[in-house]
Amino acid sequence: MSLLRKTEFVWSNGNIVQIDQSAVDSSGNINLLGSSFYEYDNSRNYSNQDIAFMYAIHTLPVDETILSGNNVTAAKFDWTSDDQGVATAFTCEFTYNIQNYPQEIKYSSAVNGNLTNYKMIYE
Repeated sequence: MSLLRKTEFVWSNGNIVQIDQSAVDSSGNINLLGSSFYEYDNSRNYSNQDIAFMYAIHTLPVDETILSGNNVTAAKFDWTSDDQGVATAFTCEFTYNIQNYPQEIKYSSAVNGNLTNYKMIYE
């Protein structure tokens, strides 16, 4: 029986690129449960610097990446316990205006096939 959980974050260029989830048993043995892998664009992530973007982006399923410097464009999960290998969980496509603010986010879930569009209107 696992008593503790361990979460390890791997950073590159100001972005979380991997999150490893492990269980620690009563003997101190660490067993990897699975890993998440993230890809980013090169544009500034406004969700951690502007409150309006924080609420818009926060509806996406990956909360940890709100701390990254750029916008997450894809996530892949590899859960060792299900023997499914690496699977794409979602993709995000950002469209930017001339001030380089996100104007639209197209979120596509590979899990259930849903496509959601978020449109930003600036006044």
